[in-house]
Amino acid sequence: MRRLIYHRDFPEKGITLGKDQIRRLRKLPADNPRKFPDPIRGLSREPPYDEDEIEAYVQRRMEDRGEA
Repeated sequence: MRRLIYHRDFPEKGITLGKDQIRRLRKLPADNPRKFPDPIRGLSREPPYDEDEIEAYVQRRMEDRGEA
């Protein structure tokens, strides 16, 4: 089963983006490496994110910067 995390958990993953910044990054085209994963809608008022997708996003950004 997938683990779900919320925006308040992002600092633990190294993400310090605000909700507005994340919303803009989610609107990028799918082939853009900066595109942020979409949340899982319909589960709660604040939609959760798939932890694996968030970790993959962080890893991809680190690779883009040459830090991985």
